[in-house]
Amino acid sequence: QRSDHLAVVAAYNGWVAARAAGGRGAGGDFARQHFVSEQVLEAIAKGRLDYAATLAARGFLSDWYVSHLRTLQQRGPAAADCGSSSTPGADVYGGSAVACGAPDEYSHNARIVKAAICAGFYPRILRVEAPTKYQAVAGGAMRVEADPSSIKFFERGLGRVWLHPASVCFKAGSYTSGWLVFTQLVETSRPFVREASMVPLYALLAFGGELEVLHEQGLLLLDGWAKFKAPARVGVLIKHLRAAVAQLLAAKVAEPSLQLAGQRVVEALHALLATDGF
Repeated sequence: QRSDHLAVVAAYNGWVAARAAGGRGAGGDFARQHFVSEQVLEAIAKGRLDYAATLAARGFLSDWYVSHLRTLQQRGPAAADCGSSSTPGADVYGGSAVACGAPDEYSHNARIVKAAICAGFYPRILRVEAPTKYQAVAGGAMRVEADPSSIKFFERGLGRVWLHPASVCFKAGSYTSGWLVFTQLVETSRPFVREASMVPLYALLAFGGELEVLHEQGLLLLDGWAKFKAPARVGVLIKHLRAAVAQLLAAKVAEPSLQLAGQRVVEALHALLATDGF
């Protein structure tokens, strides 16, 4: 998935599952075996509950969900099962909460999870420049991954930056979308990005900054920097969708009891992000 953030999610869910199966000792063993800090995992668990409670207080989540999340963290997926026979226990993104629907219905979809990361951390994005490489095969040529060391990354303000060797993206030889969102950058001998995820194109267009449609050039321009080749019609539709989402969120803030689930705008946004337009 080209994502440090989803790797953290997998580690966290593995730790929760280990504790549910064997108690706190098993959770500690899992953390040591996978070289992760149990203190950090505990902090993540607390942060999830605090954030869910904040959203519930503002009408974006139900009190039931907060209770459900607390049970899931304390007793494991089996205890939080909603009675569905299709609980995706092996799902590293959502656990059994997916079977309960509602807030976690799309938590198993990596594109939507990364779209949420993009929405939260934009404009911390990187442009990827990768050389095109082909390998001769019978009857023609096949595109193959480039040498990871030949791939360059650019941040709008800093210019070229480098992926830290600790990133799961460090050895990747291709990036389908050509863009990364990052959450941590450190400067030592060079500016190094430690936590990054390849971000779907439509997530950038939906949650990025000012979107300009260059009709004659067939380009979309995001914040005067990020360029996307696309028909003008795509840009116009995205701008309409963004306006509709903003209007719906404003209505939700004004009236917390307003239900977002099932709204046509929300369903359209989900469909776009879940498939990245395909």
